[in-house]
Amino acid sequence: MIRILVELDAENRLLSFEAAGHANYGARGCDIVCAAVTILLRTTVQALSSVEADVRAEKRGNLQFRVLRFDDGQAERLRYAAEFLWLGITSLQEEYPQALQCKKIQR
Repeated sequence: MIRILVELDAENRLLSFEAAGHANYGARGCDIVCAAVTILLRTTVQALSSVEADVRAEKRGNLQFRVLRFDDGQAERLRYAAEFLWLGITSLQEEYPQALQCKKIQR
């Protein structure tokens, strides 16, 4: 199972996410759930490339992203990234509940 934790601030801006595990829905390298999660996470990281962040992908099946600093001009981008990521991940969780678990924390 892939476990994803998304952290937002009080204004719904993305602060961090952590993803770990494997969906085990299909064969390694052919798992559609893993592929979908990977695309959502990588696209979010790329969309936030202008934000100072710590990104760690220590081994296959693990990705961590933490915002270190942002300015007012990036706040809306962080809000949209949070919404994009959460909508994508929760729609996958609804369709594949045995393969994906997500949780949101708001600070």
